[in-house]
Amino acid sequence: MSPHAGDLLVNEIAPRIRSSIPRYVRFIGSEDAEEVSQDAIAMAAAMLERVENQRKKVTPGNIAYYAVQMLRSGRRSTGSSNADVMGIGTQLNGRSIVQSFDEPVICEGDDSFTLADLLASDAEDPSIAAARRLDWGLFLEDADERQHSVIRTLAEGGQLRESAREYGASPSCFSSVKQGLAKQVEEFWGPSAIAEAMQEPGWKDGIRAGRERQACRWERNAVMAG
Repeated sequence: MSPHAGDLLVNEIAPRIRSSIPRYVRFIGSEDAEEVSQDAIAMAAAMLERVENQRKKVTPGNIAYYAVQMLRSGRRSTGSSNADVMGIGTQLNGRSIVQSFDEPVICEGDDSFTLADLLASDAEDPSIAAARRLDWGLFLEDADERQHSVIRTLAEGGQLRESAREYGASPSCFSSVKQGLAKQVEEFWGPSAIAEAMQEPGWKDGIRAGRERQACRWERNAVMAG
């Protein structure tokens, strides 16, 4: 793109697009005016470069108009597929609907659920489980029978006093075994091993942050629409 075309895009076309977007373009999902304007400017830049290479003359108003029209039809700078269920065009045509995970689900009785409650799983990541089995296999090679019993009981969410009763030992004895295992774990994996094991997986933090960002966008769109 030539310097003249770049100047035309920044000073003539972009202002027209930004002023037209809120009035003529329907936002889908978490889109906002700034995000859609950037899409339109990117498409306008591509059109401007194409007509410049073809040595055609166009006005800034024409470029801005057609960029806005493409947005209204569901096209974006990242694509215009009508087969992608997440595509803007697909949603504008009514072929798919994107709903928030916080959307309430109608059910009988007084119980209230959201889509996240129905779809989310509290099961741990398979890769983490596999890695833990490898690590614990090495750790348990030097463990005695009582230590095996304590680890198995804790992993299954049981009570130490029940395991102690099976071995004819007192609960305090198995508590001492548990404390000794904690020290061995810190020596084997490091002082932060237990704290890291108690932490929530990072992928859950990412999902929560994404939901919070989307909720903020929904609130901004609602304020602008009002």
